[in-house]
Amino acid sequence: MTQAARRQLLQGGAALLTLAALPSAQATAHKADRPGGARADRATALAALADPAQRHAIYRRMRYASHQDIFYWWLQGTRYGLIDNELTPFFRMEVGSMHRCRDLGDGRYSVTSLGLIYFTDLQSGELLENWLNPITGKSVEFKYPRPGPRTVVYGREGIESEPGFPAAGAQQRHELSGPDIVGDDLWLNEASHLTAPAQSNGAPALRVHDMYALRSPVAALLDARQRFVPCHGSFNDFNTWSPRFQMGDRPGTTVARCQGRKEASLDALPPRFLALARRLHPQLLADPAAALTPEEKS
Repeated sequence: MTQAARRQLLQGGAALLTLAALPSAQATAHKADRPGGARADRATALAALADPAQRHAIYRRMRYASHQDIFYWWLQGTRYGLIDNELTPFFRMEVGSMHRCRDLGDGRYSVTSLGLIYFTDLQSGELLENWLNPITGKSVEFKYPRPGPRTVVYGREGIESEPGFPAAGAQQRHELSGPDIVGDDLWLNEASHLTAPAQSNGAPALRVHDMYALRSPVAALLDARQRFVPCHGSFNDFNTWSPRFQMGDRPGTTVARCQGRKEASLDALPPRFLALARRLHPQLLADPAAALTPEEKS
């Protein structure tokens, strides 16, 4: 599994109908002339949002969308090496992804995603094609091949099917915790875990832990007419060394610290990411619908 695939940038059904029936912020405001009415309706709506049974319905609205149009995520941040609890900055990361939901009926839906990730120099911001590893002192070549789309199918309780990691004995696990309402925002925490034992072809054992904290306005979540809900995300991962870093058998961990948000349009993504993507993968940005269409296998 590539870093881009893991970050594309990851539940719905009958719970969505429950959310749609909640009084919206606008509808609640119209009941202000009824003593205590608006306050009671909002309290009921907030209690429903905070109900763990709504978690996967809320997750779709925050992480993805209730419509079937293409939308986007971006993240910016830094990757580090962690040895003996000492952090060493490696490079910056410019990450972007495109997504489209498809309703499958009976509370099921799919999400097709394609992600792009670029590594840039900490000082100059230039794309890294040859990176001087500060731990080994050796130059490492970075390549940025064209990625393909991947599709995950969700049900009422979460992921039903997803592309498997191509290693014998690999295991994938996903978690959602929350929701938690703090002030005007609702928070969800998402985590994905991947473990794979060492392979007969010499590939080392792999442990990957991806963690997101998602934040959306309560008012947007309460408005059933709002099919694209704003969402900010912070991202951290804690992983074994990527083979591309050429660390050999050195003990240690690689850590990322990033933040970003969901966008309704491609042009809303950060200029630094767009400049790199239009330089390296112009065909993907020129036609996102085609980029998200899986190629037919003969």
